[in-house]
Amino acid sequence: MRNVDLLAALAAAGLFTGCTQTAGNIPTPNLSGPVDPSAVGVFTLSVAPGSVEGCFMADSSMTRPIKVTVGNDKALFETDGGVRDELKRIRPDVYFDNFQVGFVEMKIEADFSSRPKRLHVQTFDGTCKWMATSP
Repeated sequence: MRNVDLLAALAAAGLFTGCTQTAGNIPTPNLSGPVDPSAVGVFTLSVAPGSVEGCFMADSSMTRPIKVTVGNDKALFETDGGVRDELKRIRPDVYFDNFQVGFVEMKIEADFSSRPKRLHVQTFDGTCKWMATSP
């Protein structure tokens, strides 16, 4: 019986050592390479394909202009409605964070490495998704 417990413990330890994400499902930051240049993007989100029908009810708050300002390997996410969040660099010119609006947990990713710049916001469970681009 002890051998079974020992094998189960070793198997569980092996599974956990393979994880590469930090708590809260935030990808592990990659700060290698030079500091990202300062940049600003203004985005107006729209509901993305694959979202459930009820997501349109949140459009009034999601489709306001959103400003993302990059500096010092971080990005500040700000909406006209007063939502502010600091995104962490996960790759050169790509920033990510989980944040909570009311009772809803959201994921946000700002990609300044692509042209045009891209902003993706989705609910934690992925049922509602919004996206936008900025020159």
